[in-house]
Amino acid sequence: SSSETALRTQMKIQTVLDLNGNILEANVVQSSGSKEVDKICLNAYRTTIQFTKLPKIKVNKEKIKANLIISF
Repeated sequence: SSSETALRTQMKIQTVLDLNGNILEANVVQSSGSKEVDKICLNAYRTTIQFTKLPKIKVNKEKIKANLIISF
């Protein structure tokens, strides 16, 4: 356990998924100010997305890029 606290009330994860919802990339692009909080949020995202099914959509791309903003 760490005494480090987040300095901001939100962070941003930039992610790239394939059309099946598999994570190809996931990076913190706006830090909370705490490396520990960023790591926890990134791990929670990676764990959660694997149980989430993307809606079936027709796109002319092989990848989906998205930004996930986490507020706390």
